[in-house]
Amino acid sequence: MQQQFFQIVSDFNQSAIESAKRFSEFNQRTLENLFNKQSEVAQACYANSQKNVSLLAQAKDPKSFVVLQSEMVRECGETMVNGFHEGTAMLDQARNEFISLVEESAVNNSKSFKKVTDLVARS
Repeated sequence: MQQQFFQIVSDFNQSAIESAKRFSEFNQRTLENLFNKQSEVAQACYANSQKNVSLLAQAKDPKSFVVLQSEMVRECGETMVNGFHEGTAMLDQARNEFISLVEESAVNNSKSFKKVTDLVARS
């Protein structure tokens, strides 16, 4: 019985290490994806700022500048909203993956505890 108990504990520890590794990989992948999305949006905003300066130089009068700047602001707003929607979709996907990892870990833990209780009940 002692050998069986040590095997169950060893299997449980191995499962815990594998789960921790998968959670770590999940966290790293999620943070990289979010950082990349934030970087894209920041680059787009920077490009829009450069465009704004260019528009200022091209404007013949204040009214034409305001019209050109309004278009630029609309484009920048669309970029921000699209980035928000894409980020939200990424977080939804990450949430679903996280739930799957937690459920899988719970099932594995339940099986391990069942083995231990069965072993103890038989002795």
